[in-house]
Amino acid sequence: MRLRIQSSRAQCGLAAALDVFRLLDRYSPDSLTRDMFNRAIVSYSRALEIGSKLLATTWDLVVVDEAHHLLLSETLYEIAHALSASARSVLLLSAIPAQRREDEFRRLLELLSMGIDELTIGLVPISDAAQEGTRLARLISQL
Repeated sequence: MRLRIQSSRAQCGLAAALDVFRLLDRYSPDSLTRDMFNRAIVSYSRALEIGSKLLATTWDLVVVDEAHHLLLSETLYEIAHALSASARSVLLLSAIPAQRREDEFRRLLELLSMGIDELTIGLVPISDAAQEGTRLARLISQL
């Protein structure tokens, strides 16, 4: 489980290609400096420890792997919510099916800050998906 984040201070061009992600778990929380947050990978457990430092940085991109684990910790969910609210882009990754878990799925979608209250999201069995094609296209066009 890793939370991948990229700062808006990321360099462009060749320098960016040479810049690597820094695994923040390898450093003690007290030794972390702002320049270490250019491009970072942090585990969920470390994110809980250094949440305020993560939130003090403006991120271009926040990638949350195994996003369904955010639902297990209210504090972690709040950190992810705050990061997603200030980041330019957010990508949530999860291989857990959303069927019959609409409330959990809706809660994860709230992290995307996309005005989900304005959308009506209906999850349907795959067998009914063909009939829902037009409705799905309409929902996608609203995004």
